[in-house]
Amino acid sequence: MNRTSAIVRGSAAFTAAMLAGSAFAGTTSGILSINASGSYKLNAVTDAQTFVANVNIAGMTANAVGAQFRIVYDTTKVDLVGAAAGDDFPLVIYSNTATSGVVTMATGVFGGASGATSGNIAKLTFRPKGVLCASDFGVGFATSGFTNKISDSSGTSLSFSTAANAAVNSLGSFSISGAPSSVSGKACDAGVLSAVVAAVSGAAPAASDSCGTGLNVVLKVNGSPAAMPSTFPIGTTNLEWVASDAAGNSASETRTVQVDDRQILTVSAALAGTIAGDRAHDLKLFYSGGPQNGQTASVVMGTTPGSVDVSIAPAITSSPACASAKELTHTLRNTAAGFTLSGIKWAVNFGALELGDSNDDNLKDILDFGMYVGDFTNSSVARDARSNFDGDTDIDTADYTFISSGFFNVGQSCASAWHPAPMAAVTLKQLRRMGMGDLAVADINRDGRIDSADIVAFMQGQRGGEATRNAGAGNAAE
Repeated sequence: MNRTSAIVRGSAAFTAAMLAGSAFAGTTSGILSINASGSYKLNAVTDAQTFVANVNIAGMTANAVGAQFRIVYDTTKVDLVGAAAGDDFPLVIYSNTATSGVVTMATGVFGGASGATSGNIAKLTFRPKGVLCASDFGVGFATSGFTNKISDSSGTSLSFSTAANAAVNSLGSFSISGAPSSVSGKACDAGVLSAVVAAVSGAAPAASDSCGTGLNVVLKVNGSPAAMPSTFPIGTTNLEWVASDAAGNSASETRTVQVDDRQILTVSAALAGTIAGDRAHDLKLFYSGGPQNGQTASVVMGTTPGSVDVSIAPAITSSPACASAKELTHTLRNTAAGFTLSGIKWAVNFGALELGDSNDDNLKDILDFGMYVGDFTNSSVARDARSNFDGDTDIDTADYTFISSGFFNVGQSCASAWHPAPMAAVTLKQLRRMGMGDLAVADINRDGRIDSADIVAFMQGQRGGEATRNAGAGNAAE
């Protein structure tokens, strides 16, 4: 048993009377109370901060010089670390802490002291075993088996009532909830070099300490406290939400927002003429500020218009003056007067693209006719095969209508573009020099050149077969 005792100097009679106890006189007015407050960190039981429960008196009708009390506490929630005299009753007359869950003490003033009607008579130090909230540690004055007393200098018991005023929070770790996900690969909004990122602009994350008290969550943007940005610049922005509780526990959640140096362009187009259903067509796009060799966009379309979103890079702050597009190996080029704004995207509509260009030179001329004749009667071909303009499985007379309609047409171009003039005729010798000797089959009249006469003959049902490569070549213009 841990037990200490002392005699109040110069007042042996009082000490004996106090320990023996005597009835108090007068009406109840004073208070004997246990007072504990504050928030204490709890990382683990062995590391937990301790807290002090003060045993105090207040409102006594006369100066008190001694007190005895018994306090019980919940051993499943706290451990008693120590019991000491109070600031105003510095003499420990008796102390017994040997019984688990029980503290019995008597304290007083030294001889000659006048005592006090209010003050601190003892200090009890506890260590939490787990998270405590408010008065969870279950401490109070014994209500049976012991008489709590406060006495004046004559040994007379003073009247009082007891109270336990506990507001202790032993706080553990906590977390922040509701932080949005990181964002990557976000394109800039059309017309600006930044982006509104809705995914991070909703309700702010929240946090509560381990006792359920709401905490202030602070946002840091790139390391400094700030409001959530309305837009995010190109590059990576670091977001961190941080909070701490009254005991010094802290938590944080970190996210990043990555904005790319690109924008989204909605490309719309269709094909002119009667087409055998919609399918994916590769368009080559050109616009000022875009890739030097153009950009490909695959659009599902036919006579019915189609559209697709593509990325353009780097991001641009204003619409280009002109943009153009053509379907590779099938159509002439169309232009549009730049891009328009559609929400956070750019948009461009190239309208109906004219079919009939077999060799991707943006012209419809005698070379396209020669390729068509070379491909004629081929069946079970791919839908995107050369000269298969209508997209069915055969290259037949229906495909010729796309060449004959608008023959000699030149695709549209932006002001800085250049195209050669359409060719009305070509000699077989020229074709061989161009690596196109196989087109000699289109020299239906075998005069050593392909021209309008061969077109007329073909439309009349004549076919060249194996034309003589040098037939008429001596007289043909080159």
